[in-house]
Amino acid sequence: YDTDAFMPIFQAIQNKLPPDVPAFQSGYQGRVGISDPDSIDTAFRAIADHVRCLCIAIADGARPSNEGRGYVLRRVLRRAVRYSRQTLGAKETPFIASLAPVLAHGPLGEAYPELRTELDKIVEILTDEEQTFLTTLDRGLKYLDESILELGDTTNKKDCAVLPGSKAFFLYDSLGFPIDLTRQVAAERGVAVDEDGFRTAMAQQVARSRATKSKSGLGNRFVLSAAQTAALADGSGIPITESLAPISGTTYTEGVTILAAFALNEDKELFQVSVEEALGGKHGEELGLILDSTPFYAEGGGQVADTGVIGDSFIVMDVQTYAGYVLHVGRLTAPLASSIVKCTVDAERRAKIVPNHSMTHSLNHALRIVLGDGVEQRGSLCDDQRLRFDFSHPRAVNPDELAKIEALVQDIVQADLNVDAKLVPLEKARSISALRAVFGEAYPDPVRVVAQGCLIDQVLESPEAEQWYDYSIELCGGTHLQNTREAQAFVITEETAVAKGIRRIEAVTREAAAQAQVTGIQLTEQA
Repeated sequence: YDTDAFMPIFQAIQNKLPPDVPAFQSGYQGRVGISDPDSIDTAFRAIADHVRCLCIAIADGARPSNEGRGYVLRRVLRRAVRYSRQTLGAKETPFIASLAPVLAHGPLGEAYPELRTELDKIVEILTDEEQTFLTTLDRGLKYLDESILELGDTTNKKDCAVLPGSKAFFLYDSLGFPIDLTRQVAAERGVAVDEDGFRTAMAQQVARSRATKSKSGLGNRFVLSAAQTAALADGSGIPITESLAPISGTTYTEGVTILAAFALNEDKELFQVSVEEALGGKHGEELGLILDSTPFYAEGGGQVADTGVIGDSFIVMDVQTYAGYVLHVGRLTAPLASSIVKCTVDAERRAKIVPNHSMTHSLNHALRIVLGDGVEQRGSLCDDQRLRFDFSHPRAVNPDELAKIEALVQDIVQADLNVDAKLVPLEKARSISALRAVFGEAYPDPVRVVAQGCLIDQVLESPEAEQWYDYSIELCGGTHLQNTREAQAFVITEETAVAKGIRRIEAVTREAAAQAQVTGIQLTEQA
């Protein structure tokens, strides 16, 4: 650490400290172990190293979040903040973010020029994260200190004092104070944490949540367990379902065979019944049916499941996939005459869902153009009413940016772009430099690639070509338009915050978009 890469950061840390704190008066002296009893030099090194990690990662496109690599970054930043506040006595806010320019203009900035070109973005993200955490830290530490004081003086006691699990859970659940941070701070105070009690409180919260869902009717959903899908494959030799919806877009098939059936017992537990027993079920009986092939789209990739009818009397209300088996959940209106049935998807409803899904791809593409490559998809929902798209971004999207994004998507609609979809080996698909995929998502192999305005075969001939950045290219198993003009129109209706660093855009297409445009004109004229 005692090199020209870190010494300027050590000096900057010292300069930003209040003159009356020991860390300012001593500065960095390179002490380690027992020669650094107050951990002052340890804090200097940790902060400098954490700043280096955070800045390089953010410059490379990573963002602090609550999952995956983003959560690692968030924990690194929080550790640096704690060292600056609690060990060094820093008061300046933001503190960690203010060190980013020192790093960027030092030797590392020469080796990693992105530290300089992305400096404004790095400082913005670190500032936002640091200020948010300081609020959490101050509230959490105050409550934690008070809780530890309630334990009394345990200096002369043989056993270590223990923070109750209920207190640790309150910190986690109500104050947003991570359990690992509670554990660390408590250890520094010579106090242990009742981990079993914390887990018990967590389990009780989960149980309360499930009970609430059950009362609202959401707890009766059919869910196949791993044991049940294994029994279908190994015990019964039933093949996985052939899904026709994403490939052909069909909404009607005949000669489909019911291979397995499931029902709920009095305790709302799912169990397998014979196909014959299911066929003769009573009016209103809830069942889950597995077919050899299906035109029904199972919920996935943000797109809601299809609804419709199997045979003449089984009303399909939900469709889910478990280990390759497509489970059609619904109610009987009368007994089914045969296990050989026809399947009729609600084509009108599907036709309203499809443009909303295709336009989430167009929106994702437009967001990258307007807001930059740091935008990553964090979730989506496409139904027959609207589309909803969640993405990483440190601040609200301003009106000018929203107008540009909406105009870009509308241009895609009017450009009359053909939509191409093809199954491609996963490794080959990932070689496409312009490909958009959800970080951390597990994709099948082969995987379906969907492109707007270009042919996938041409893309695969030169997957690293810059020209493909002009098009929307994504991994997706959903149903899509054949041409973007079929969406007719696109209007953003709302932009909001979902969580820290996560924004949400809601939008509409077709008739709803046209009506929104008319309403917008009327409101403008009235203003």
